[in-house]
Amino acid sequence: DNFFDDPNMRKYVGALDINAEDARMLFRLLDRYDCNRVGIDDFCEGCLRLQGDAKSFDVHSMILQMQAFLSKWSEFTVYVEKRFGRMDDFLGYPDSSDGADDPSVQSMF
Repeated sequence: DNFFDDPNMRKYVGALDINAEDARMLFRLLDRYDCNRVGIDDFCEGCLRLQGDAKSFDVHSMILQMQAFLSKWSEFTVYVEKRFGRMDDFLGYPDSSDGADDPSVQSMF
């Protein structure tokens, strides 16, 4: 949001016909290390990477969103595996290293 505090940046973004939401997404795309700062080198590299028609911007936006989703999904799967492991322990089911591939064990599920 400090980005919009600078009148020169507002003029620059306005001249490029970029709305506020697109500008926020652009900042997130350029902030590769998620540190809320974009250095001049990252800015230039990012702009060159995004050169092209609007589809390039959209694709890179989707990549960023997918990376965020996959990170959250990975955290979720670890959580679920731990919880199921605890449930298996509580119910007395053997863990996968004790023969879960055995059809007689699988029939319990």
